[in-house]
Amino acid sequence: SFGDDSLFNRQANLYISGALGKLTIGTQPNIAFNSVLAVDPRFGSDFGSSLATIVADGKLGTIDNGSISYASPTINGLSGSIQYVPSGPSASSTISSGARGSLNYSGDGYTLTLASYSNHDKTGTSGSHGYVTGGTKKLSDFTLKVLYANQSNNAYSGLSTTGLGGA
Repeated sequence: SFGDDSLFNRQANLYISGALGKLTIGTQPNIAFNSVLAVDPRFGSDFGSSLATIVADGKLGTIDNGSISYASPTINGLSGSIQYVPSGPSASSTISSGARGSLNYSGDGYTLTLASYSNHDKTGTSGSHGYVTGGTKKLSDFTLKVLYANQSNNAYSGLSTTGLGGA
């Protein structure tokens, strides 16, 4: 199938979807950031959320304009995605290009994720890169969440963020 996501989520996307997966071109969520949201113990908000360090300090963006991504079909709970950003999201952005990848599992009350990202900087420096891993486990009415991120950029080297919690 072919489609335009812009009517549903206010992002300008063109995609091709079928039995072999989904290829998307346009403005879309950063797939490494999606992994953070899946396992952040504070659900990406409130006091103690990992977002302040992962996004602000670690320079993991939330949205990639003009990116190209491929998401595999889910097979036995396992899926993967790759994403390429050929140019920065805007003229004011310091990112000149980037790449992301994620591997995810969901089944038997578990959600597991491993994602990595890299950004090249317009200033000619290495930019930022890192990885995020974590999981959730449904325990009756409680969901346990664990997150670990390791990131480096021009200001920080080996910035580590951990989280444990749930609801």
